[in-house]
Amino acid sequence: MLADRSGRYSPDGWARAAIRLYDELQADYIVAEANQGGDMVKFTLDTVDADVPVRLVHATRGKRVRAEPIAALDEQGRIHHVGPFAALEDQMVNWVPDMPGDSPDRVDARVWALTELMLGRKVEYDAQDFIHAMANDLEYFQEKERKERDARRQRTQAPPVDG
Repeated sequence: MLADRSGRYSPDGWARAAIRLYDELQADYIVAEANQGGDMVKFTLDTVDADVPVRLVHATRGKRVRAEPIAALDEQGRIHHVGPFAALEDQMVNWVPDMPGDSPDRVDARVWALTELMLGRKVEYDAQDFIHAMANDLEYFQEKERKERDARRQRTQAPPVDG
């Protein structure tokens, strides 16, 4: 982890903060959750800088299930924080999944970012995925991502024209 800029912002404020961090880190793209207003997220970022690439991700599972593969990578010592992240680390040790209370916004942002960086765009996990994450089997996830990418490509290709 290089930065945590989570916070309470106006729409323009969070878009500017995200793009400022994108520029500072010389990132390839911004990852944003699409479930709660994905079109609005992309539109708001575009109003600040339309040239910044954005990858929208969709939550189909709860926070606990999304966090499990990243927690496994944490336990294996494969994730490192560069510098202090007091507010994030407080959430990481105090969040109790499935209990009512504040949503762990910083933890959730960390999970989305690390899932994208370390496991590809795959965000739905089943028990088999968790076993492979525990076994440090990144080739499994890379192959799964390749198959998904190929399937997406096939779905988006125009059907042949008879003629």
